[in-house]
Amino acid sequence: MIFSVRAFNSAGKKLRLTLEASGSQELSAYLAHCGLEPITVKEASNISRRFRRKDRISPAELTEILESLHLVIKSGIPLTMGLKELTEDTDSPAVESILNRVSFRTASGDSFSKACESCGSAFGETVLSLVRIGEETGRLDKTLKDASNHVQRITDLKAGIRQALMYPAFAFFSLLGALLFWIVYVMPQMAETFRVFEAELPPVTMGIIGVSGFLGSYGLFILMVSCASAVLFSYFRRSDAGFRLKTDKLILKIPVAGSLVHLFNLAFFAEYIRLMTGSGLPLYRSLSVMENSFSSTVFTRAVKGIRESVSGGESFSVSMAKQKLFPPLLVRMVSIGEQTGHLTEQLETAAEHYLDKAERTAKTVSKVLEPAVIGFVGIFMLIIFIGLLSPVFSLISGIK
Repeated sequence: MIFSVRAFNSAGKKLRLTLEASGSQELSAYLAHCGLEPITVKEASNISRRFRRKDRISPAELTEILESLHLVIKSGIPLTMGLKELTEDTDSPAVESILNRVSFRTASGDSFSKACESCGSAFGETVLSLVRIGEETGRLDKTLKDASNHVQRITDLKAGIRQALMYPAFAFFSLLGALLFWIVYVMPQMAETFRVFEAELPPVTMGIIGVSGFLGSYGLFILMVSCASAVLFSYFRRSDAGFRLKTDKLILKIPVAGSLVHLFNLAFFAEYIRLMTGSGLPLYRSLSVMENSFSSTVFTRAVKGIRESVSGGESFSVSMAKQKLFPPLLVRMVSIGEQTGHLTEQLETAAEHYLDKAERTAKTVSKVLEPAVIGFVGIFMLIIFIGLLSPVFSLISGIK
């Protein structure tokens, strides 16, 4: 059941909350555990249910939670007490809500992994799997540290790629905006001036005026169609598995961008398997957990194929070789790791290699794109200036 609650917190601040509980008794216990004094409690309306805000935390917040919990357990502080102190120490409402729920569940008798599962997708399947492994092996502090490092490494890689591509993208859209301003706003006024003076216009100017008129007449329509297409594309990506698979395959074939996506997923694959097997999880279970961790359905299908081959008795490296996504170098490293009994170490080396390669590729792409973008837009600006200045010089010559 979902409830709409108005309550005072320990500081006397009035809060509006939408909470999920099995019944009013559990809700009352949860409010008391969180130190909230209820004012009104009622079952949430359908509108409130539909637009209920999910507790979402950033990767940085997740890393901080995992690192703090690692220190709590390693220091010998009771988990319930540590969770309570971490809750009081945070300034993030989402983090506070998640820690309150975990603290309440553990205080009610649930295991730590079950308590984390009650927070939906906040922790992610990777972290939940590591928490379960830590509980089973009695090394929860180590697996929490491993999970924190894993989230941080993947976050750093994404941030590095994003930062490397940010300037070229910013430069492109800034120059494109200036270009459109000249075509849509300045050019029509110049065209009217040329018409009044009956200037003879060269083909370049005629072409620019034609483009300007077209955008002036149909620009809004083009913008609406583009927005509608983007919405439809996003909808079909979410709802149609076949369409998403086709687009993911297409993305991998795009020059440069496809290589970056491929390298990132290779790094994630090696890092994930290393993390899982190094924590004591059998390979088959690691692959099962990993299946739904990729954003690319192409890699999801590849991992599923590997898992099925491994379950049929084939080695990990042979199963990987059957999939066309994995380069021979990675397959060979896995094969040597299997033969020598050092698979985890080999996967760690492979993960470092592909993480570094993805970062270097992103930086190289950024360096290549910067002058290319500026040159590309500069050529168009030059054409516009030529188209503008030629008739102006003709008019001046005619006046003389």
